[in-house]
Amino acid sequence: MKIVKSIVLGYLLLSGLYASSQSNNQLDNDHVIRNFAFIGPFNESINIDSIIDRFFADDFLYENIISNEKEREWKFFSSKGPRGQHNLWQIYKGIKTEEYVVGRATVVSQEEQETIFRRGLWFGRAKIWINKNLIYDSHDPKYEDNIRVKFNKGSNTIVIQVISFGQPGFLMQFIPYSRAEISGLVKDKNGNTVPFANVSLVNFSEKRFFQVQTNEKGEYTHVVFPVNSDGVYYCFIFGRNDNYHNIRIKDVKRGSRKKLDHIVQKRSSIKGRVLTMDQKSKQFGILIQAVHLDNNGNEDIYFSKYSDKDGSFEFKNIPFGKYFLRYHGKDDYEYFLAEDGRRKKYTLIKDSNGISDIEISIPSLVKGTWEQVTYLDGLQSDYLGPFVIDEKNIIWTATYSGITVYDGKEMLNITKDDGLPNRPIGSLFIDKTSNVWVGINGDLQDGGLVKLNGTTVSDKITIKNGLGGNRVWGIEENINGDLLLVGDGGLQIYNKKEFEIFDYTNGLTGGWINKIFVEGNTIWLATHDGLVAKNGKKFKVYSLEDGLPSNWINNVTKGPEGKLWISTNSGFSIFDGIGFENYSVID
Repeated sequence: MKIVKSIVLGYLLLSGLYASSQSNNQLDNDHVIRNFAFIGPFNESINIDSIIDRFFADDFLYENIISNEKEREWKFFSSKGPRGQHNLWQIYKGIKTEEYVVGRATVVSQEEQETIFRRGLWFGRAKIWINKNLIYDSHDPKYEDNIRVKFNKGSNTIVIQVISFGQPGFLMQFIPYSRAEISGLVKDKNGNTVPFANVSLVNFSEKRFFQVQTNEKGEYTHVVFPVNSDGVYYCFIFGRNDNYHNIRIKDVKRGSRKKLDHIVQKRSSIKGRVLTMDQKSKQFGILIQAVHLDNNGNEDIYFSKYSDKDGSFEFKNIPFGKYFLRYHGKDDYEYFLAEDGRRKKYTLIKDSNGISDIEISIPSLVKGTWEQVTYLDGLQSDYLGPFVIDEKNIIWTATYSGITVYDGKEMLNITKDDGLPNRPIGSLFIDKTSNVWVGINGDLQDGGLVKLNGTTVSDKITIKNGLGGNRVWGIEENINGDLLLVGDGGLQIYNKKEFEIFDYTNGLTGGWINKIFVEGNTIWLATHDGLVAKNGKKFKVYSLEDGLPSNWINNVTKGPEGKLWISTNSGFSIFDGIGFENYSVID
């Protein structure tokens, strides 16, 4: 009997150790808290204070909790995306408003260190404790953006409570001490602090752009992580009433802390107009760049503007020095030239009136005429989404309140009166057999996928009959003729009978997908947590570390020369299968 008891106790001990290892995170290797154990959902009758103490106990084991005569078991998940999103709704599809889930994670630090806490939270309220100390309450305004959190050397325990407001989720990151910090005050020329001024930090080497605002006291802090010690960093301040300042920041190193105050005031600028060759018409939307020259006369950094409806452009807040100006012509950049045919140099000097007499005449880059069609012409709404063109050249246009079908002469609108859900249209797709499929930007109660037979609604599919989520933002088709749906329900493969679903619970980053693009056997997914390529059963995730300008991907599609064009929250990127070429507000 003693042998049997020893075996059972040994099994329980090993099970507890294995469960604990599934929620371990190594802070010095990864600032993202990926590994969590979750339990719930609980209703408001179960006080969080009554169970939270046990989660911090030294002898804690992941044992099931019984409440309201129902047993809740721990579930272990690891977020695969670069941002570390945890999509609780995809774990607990039946969670109700005001119910809550508790998560527990262990964080191991090689030394005692101060970190900066970054988080994301959606469709919920959260409280977070570390080593029994409350560090964050999303409903308490005293918790500022840059919350500083100390980790002990060795093991630390994180507990999070998330109260559902619908489809809850969160992400949690702790920026280590190796980060760089740049902080200071923004004042005007009279010495008054400037609250809520935009303070932008640009790493020209990597074309990365970060922005914060000063607080009500005129204070700002930029946290740089990861740090490129060889990067070319500039700080640009945009105060009110056309007051500006900029400065190059040298020696931004790992672990550096810099104090940098700024005085904003009027600055000299470079401005001009773009005209047609006959100088009679103004050219709108022409890309103009001011290319800065270093002390050796070589091009180093550049700034971009588009001409407005008057053909005008102005560079208001750029470093003083010498510049070339160029515009993007039909195929490439064309430089502004001097009378001798060489590239003309413009010198911007402090405390001057700037350069304002520039006029350039170039061939017209906008050809043809445009005809605008609006609500007054019969569109269901002026708020338009995607459109598709069928084999008869009929245009199907998604709108906020339905679908407009236009054959070039007449418009027909399909709305809730015809059976569509009373929600915005998120996507449209025509399959190989000419069926029109409609993705609805729905909610927990309504939305989903709609099939049209001609202009008549023939089928509706929602989460109640197998769909992963009622928000469908993209529809494509694979080589087998299966529909591929993306949205708040992850990637859903629909063979017209049943669904195969990939989401947070089985390894897809974050589980929320904005758009989809199919290239042969490869499925490209634009997610909130990286660019994902699915080939077979495997997912490959591309992130900032791979060269993307942002981990938040809005869209992906095929561009010229077979390259992928990727839209992100920090500009767009072109992927040639090997590396990324990025374009942002700097360009």
